[in-house]
Amino acid sequence: MSRPATAIFLLVLVGSWLPGCVQDARLPDLGACSESPEGGNFEYGQVGVGDCLASPADLRVRPDPTDPDNHFLVVVNSNSRGNFQGSSLLSIDASSIDVTCPVNGMHELSTSALGMQEFAGRVDFEDASGIALVTNRHSGRFEGDLSDVVFTVDASDLRSLRFSDARPDHSSGERVGPDDHPALLCGHAWRAFHVPGELRRCRRKRQ
Repeated sequence: MSRPATAIFLLVLVGSWLPGCVQDARLPDLGACSESPEGGNFEYGQVGVGDCLASPADLRVRPDPTDPDNHFLVVVNSNSRGNFQGSSLLSIDASSIDVTCPVNGMHELSTSALGMQEFAGRVDFEDASGIALVTNRHSGRFEGDLSDVVFTVDASDLRSLRFSDARPDHSSGERVGPDDHPALLCGHAWRAFHVPGELRRCRRKRQ
C-alpha cells in the first residue's frame, strides 16, 4: 500500500474510533450533605455547602444549655478548596453521633448550618448574650481598597443558628480592613479585637 493510501486509511480509522471515546462529564458529587442546584448542569463552586464539612478553619466545643450531659461541636467551614458556593458556620449535636460506628455521615447527624461568603476564618462566643463572631478572609490580604467582614451570629440556640442584628445599626456584620488591627464594638456593651483572619480576644467594654 502506498504512503498516501496508508495515510488516508489511518485518518478514516481514527475518525471512526474517536466518537466511541466521547463521554459526558459527570456532575460533581459532594455527598448527601450538600445542596445541589435544581436541574441542569453545574460545576464545582456552584453546590451549596449544606451540612457538609468544607476545609474546617476552627472548631469549638459548646455546652448544651438544655442538657448538661450533652455538647455541640461548632465548626467554621472555610471552603478554601472552592468546592462549594460559600463557607458556613456549622453546629453538630454530639448526642446524634453514633460512637459505636467508625464513620458517621454528615447527613446522618443533627446539625444546624448557616451559610456565608467564602473563606470564613475563626469564631468566638460571648456567653451572656449568646452572640458569636465569625471572621472572614475574603480579601486574602491583598493590597488596595478591599475589606473583610466579621459576622454576628445568634448562637443562643445551637440547634438553629441565624444571623444576629445585635449591633447598634441592626446589621449582621462589621466591615473591617484587611491589613489593620481594628477594635470593633459589637453587640450591646462588649468589644472584640480583630486581627485579619482571627479573633484575639473578646472582653467587656469598660463602663
